[in-house]
Amino acid sequence: MKNNQKVITNIVLAVAVIAIIGIAGYSAWSKKSNTNITEPLSTKADTSNWKTYTNTKYGFEFKYPQDWVLETNYQSDENLIAVISSPETIKVRRDCYEGCGPDILFSYYSSISEIHNVKANNIVVKNLSDYVYKSILVSNPQKITFAGYNAYEVTKLGYSVYFTIMIEKDGHIYQILFGNDGSKQELDETENKILSTFKFTK
Repeated sequence: MKNNQKVITNIVLAVAVIAIIGIAGYSAWSKKSNTNITEPLSTKADTSNWKTYTNTKYGFEFKYPQDWVLETNYQSDENLIAVISSPETIKVRRDCYEGCGPDILFSYYSSISEIHNVKANNIVVKNLSDYVYKSILVSNPQKITFAGYNAYEVTKLGYSVYFTIMIEKDGHIYQILFGNDGSKQELDETENKILSTFKFTK
């Protein structure tokens, strides 16, 4: 009888210890999980007082803050449709001799073969997917859907590294390049909001 009681007592104690360890472990895990949750940047903020750039020729538009500066015909590049710069970037560009550019550059190419390094290096590509995997000036391609169309997030190489979104629409290529950000993680809240307002109009 005493042996039976001892066995039962040991079992009860073992179950209690396991339960306590389990509860403590879950509590610690739960706290750790909660501290690792990161709220995504809000792109739903009010942009009603922002300016709107609309390009009827190439069929797209986007919004940008009132105090940002928009330029067209930048560097006389026929593919570079529009660029925008924050007030801070404008100040830096005034005092910068070389290598300082706008925050966001919007380009258009009538076909994939019109992209500069495709023409210069005679790369054989049929579509955007070919380009992002074959070009030596592109790395880290990630396929996405952007503004309702197939696109790629890539890192483009040049004077520096640039986070870039390339969209293929009806055989044409639209490019959104961030002149001061090397990765998607470097985009600030305003840049993310600008991206969220981009849309095709035809």
